[in-house]
Amino acid sequence: MPDLLLFLDTPPEVARRRLVARGTDVDELEWLKACDAAYKGLPEWGAFVVVNAARPTSELVDDIVALIGDLQAV
Repeated sequence: MPDLLLFLDTPPEVARRRLVARGTDVDELEWLKACDAAYKGLPEWGAFVVVNAARPTSELVDDIVALIGDLQAV
């Protein structure tokens, strides 16, 4: 098992808007909802550290760097 397993949690609606804005590889909302539910239904789900990825990138990166720093401090 890895020392840190992150799940970048993005609501399917936000993910869809981001995909449409990029203009490439646009997935249907229902498929994104099914993927979200599938990940959250994994037996390993309790081991994931859930990070809110719907926020601005700078905040997301700051949180990830802090989580990695916490590992290095141990």
